[in-house]
Amino acid sequence: MVTIQKNTTVARARLLVGVSLFACAFLFGCSNTAKDRLVLVTGADPEHPYLQKQIEYIYETLKPLGYELVVEKHQSQICFELSNSGEVDGEMWRIEGVEKTYPNLIRVPTAIWSHPELVFVKEDIELSDWKSLAPYRVGYRKGTKVIEDNIEGIVERPFPLDTVEEAFELFLKGEIDVVMSDNITGTLLLDSDKYRSSGIRIIEKPIDEALLYTYLNKKHASLVPELAKAISRTKADGTYARIVGEAPIAD
Repeated sequence: MVTIQKNTTVARARLLVGVSLFACAFLFGCSNTAKDRLVLVTGADPEHPYLQKQIEYIYETLKPLGYELVVEKHQSQICFELSNSGEVDGEMWRIEGVEKTYPNLIRVPTAIWSHPELVFVKEDIELSDWKSLAPYRVGYRKGTKVIEDNIEGIVERPFPLDTVEEAFELFLKGEIDVVMSDNITGTLLLDSDKYRSSGIRIIEKPIDEALLYTYLNKKHASLVPELAKAISRTKADGTYARIVGEAPIAD
């Protein structure tokens, strides 16, 4: 059973994918000997079936190191603020280079997985790379660094929004020309009853492919090399393939 709670009594509203999912023995065989909980944040939907597999993989990788895993969902930009300040322990998945903007974050140097960056359109638009987005009003989820970094100086009319769904809504109103999203959130929305017959389509060729890494706040600096070795080990010994159902990317 997945427990999602929205806490509106604090200044920052949290969507908690709580202990009932990631720290309960009956689901992932969590040991009572875990010495600590590691709270990692994400702007993606942790209830998505594919992300559930990726979360379980990180959980299993952390367990021998003595950590239980708790995942919190927030708006993507807020995730950075929480993890960089040390209010939470780190980021579940981010692209390389975010430490340049958020210096308190340390990248675990072994990539976990990758996903394509997709473009959603309605008109007869064909796009081939980041530069081809230049003439368009581009909507995307605020805090998605792979998009923000690559459209900076190219797209004159960016529309950063709290959610991809907000971008879809503006798109249908004709207020933006294209929506950018990873293949998790965007495709899930497009397959929903709300948007399945909307006329929105995906451009077949992704704009880019992004490698994703876990980041930890500097207070966990000593854990970074341990976790990097554990990720490499569990990718090599078949753990990743068994849980996620696909071959891991190369180190």
